[in-house]
Amino acid sequence: TEIEKEEQDYIKEAEERAPERRSPEDYLALATEKWRAKDYDGALADVFAGLALNPKNIRIKASLIHRKGSAFHDLGLMDQAKKYYKEAIELDPSFSLPHHNLGNLYKGQGNLEAAKKEYEEGGIKIVPFTHPFLSGHAG
Repeated sequence: TEIEKEEQDYIKEAEERAPERRSPEDYLALATEKWRAKDYDGALADVFAGLALNPKNIRIKASLIHRKGSAFHDLGLMDQAKKYYKEAIELDPSFSLPHHNLGNLYKGQGNLEAAKKEYEEGGIKIVPFTHPFLSGHAG
């Protein structure tokens, strides 16, 4: 799609920029691309580089912190993932992605009530709550 092409163009431009000229947004895009490729060390390095620039935009800062949580989540380090999801939520409570991923983390641990709370706080509606996704009966 056109959006995917624009995203890939932005990532290419960010990769071509010298590190000292990169913005927090560049590092977020690069971290996300590496996370998608399951290069968690690379993703975390870009997250830390982006956060070191002390982004003024709260959503960008929360997104970098969220990406740190998702990398730890995928590495199976749930305590760290939970910590960073909560940090992103505290910084930007209206940002739904960390609520969603924290809800998924809780669901994976069998804590459906905590999952439901996170989904609801993130504006994610799953009705009814007995939906197979939440009850553990999904295929």
